[in-house]
Amino acid sequence: MKATVREMRDDEERFCREAERQLLYPFLTRRQMKLWSEGEWPFMTQWVLADEDQIIGRATFWVHDCLKPRRRGGLPITILSLDGIFIAPENQHRGLGAKLFKKALRLAREELLKEGLGVGGLWIETAEARGFYERVIPQILAGRGLCQQSTIDIGATTLDLFHLSF
Repeated sequence: MKATVREMRDDEERFCREAERQLLYPFLTRRQMKLWSEGEWPFMTQWVLADEDQIIGRATFWVHDCLKPRRRGGLPITILSLDGIFIAPENQHRGLGAKLFKKALRLAREELLKEGLGVGGLWIETAEARGFYERVIPQILAGRGLCQQSTIDIGATTLDLFHLSF
């Protein structure tokens, strides 16, 4: 066999997505799998903090992973990742990042629940990001042992990964 790596063609995408759904995510519908693989709502949500028409900041959440329901008849569980949060420099250090994060996280969870998906945690990829969460949501992290740390080596790079359970 002479196998080569090439870019996936459009006509192959549906086959691959369905095979992945059947093998790894049988608890998701075909529609949900398509939305997730294409980064569509509610698997990726973007929120803005605005003062009337003036944009102050933006937060984007995406579904990092989906897990089978914890109990029979339960909802599949998603693990969210904060893809990015931005507050305009002139509005930083006023608590607006925390306000945006908390509200956007609540809204993202509500949208996923409408889709029949629960949220079980937040994937945190760096120690710097963990510092942000410790400042923004200390009541979740403080002394509750909910944040588990691990590392992944990718070539010469080591990533610190954290998983915050709700």
